Amino acid sequence: MFNRAKKISFLLLLLSLVAGCNAEKDGSETTQDNKPLTFNGEGEIWQIENYQIEITPNSFVAGNGELSMKNVNEYFSNLLSFEVHAEINEGDEVIHKFKILGIKDNIAFKEIGKIKGEPYIDKRGQPITYRDFNNLYVIIEWEDSQGNRKKEKINLDS
Repeated sequence: MFNRAKKISFLLLLLSLVAGCNAEKDGSETTQDNKPLTFNGEGEIWQIENYQIEITPNSFVAGNGELSMKNVNEYFSNLLSFEVHAEINEGDEVIHKFKILGIKDNIAFKEIGKIKGEPYIDKRGQPITYRDFNNLYVIIEWEDSQGNRKKEKINLDS
């Protein structure tokens, strides 16, 4: 796991250098492309509201939404896992995740934190745009009161 983290950090550093070198060359992005998009989605148990993604030539920002159980005010569990996936460069990427594990917590409502990082890079070595970003969905995993793991997939739409 640690070696994988080192490899990812190195790759992100390398990609940020490439993106920095190419950012001035490509002025094709319009101001409209840099505005955040807001996504919502609903499953059988969970709903996600106001999840935002902002893509610029210099950064990738995601989060600031709300995750809640439908029609439930309190639900205590030892596990809540949240992963946002997107199709980028024809591959499935986890772009945002968090996990609460081992602490009995009310998971019925959670504010989704924000992440900010380097831009994702397309196959040509350029920062991605919203047009390169497809099939956004969330995988939520939690434990029920008997300790059984449950999972739900929710597609996000803008």
